[in-house]
Amino acid sequence: AALAAHPDFAKRDLRAIRSGNLYAVLPPGRRPADPALRAAGLGMTETLGPHTMANLDEDLPERLRSSFGRAVPGAEHKLIDPLTGARVAPGEVGEICVRGPFLMHGLVKRERAETFDADGYYHTGDSGFFDAEGHLFFRGRLGELIKTGGANVTPREVESVLEAQPEIAAAHVVGVAHAERGENVAAVIVLRDGAALSPAALRERLRGELAAYKLPRHIIVSPASALPMTASGKLDRRALRAELERRIAAGESESA
Repeated sequence: AALAAHPDFAKRDLRAIRSGNLYAVLPPGRRPADPALRAAGLGMTETLGPHTMANLDEDLPERLRSSFGRAVPGAEHKLIDPLTGARVAPGEVGEICVRGPFLMHGLVKRERAETFDADGYYHTGDSGFFDAEGHLFFRGRLGELIKTGGANVTPREVESVLEAQPEIAAAHVVGVAHAERGENVAAVIVLRDGAALSPAALRERLRGELAAYKLPRHIIVSPASALPMTASGKLDRRALRAELERRIAAGESESA
């Protein structure tokens, strides 16, 4: 996103870039019309790359929108309840566990039993589910789950609905502390150039798309440049949560 937003972007010769899934930096003629209909791969450093993947050059059917492909050759998965360790039923959301020949051997100065379970699976800390055909649907990091009034909310689910709005370029959802509910759902949205959308109008629009407990109770409009980022260029969710809690306490957010 930073590359695409750079003032020199339009002057750069990108003809050598033939494919990829960083669509913002692909030449306009090679960007898909609807990026959510192109599969993403899910992976991590510990798996030395993606452990699920699909063809990046073909549009998916609507039923597979925002899916993450199938297991790569050699990969085995199981989904478990992160609290009990029991396997969850097919189609239910659980923690994604993976094993295969591409996994790391272990972590330095850590016993193998601290990293892998008795069956050799690595517990990724990611949540999601597989459909009947083996397509993975990623739901987010378990540590990012928002617990509000006894219900769990996956930030990515709410972010996807927000980012589907034509005025919104990016959305980031976190939980902010609340004395009674434990946490409230809060969102920071970045509008597209020239777009206008009030938090009240957005919340009203979302009522038909999200359950009441998933609706952001706090919505703040922010420029992308004001978002806290880590040294590696990722959103710093801890810093964002702290900043939102400060602004909410100061009455700077439009709240429901």
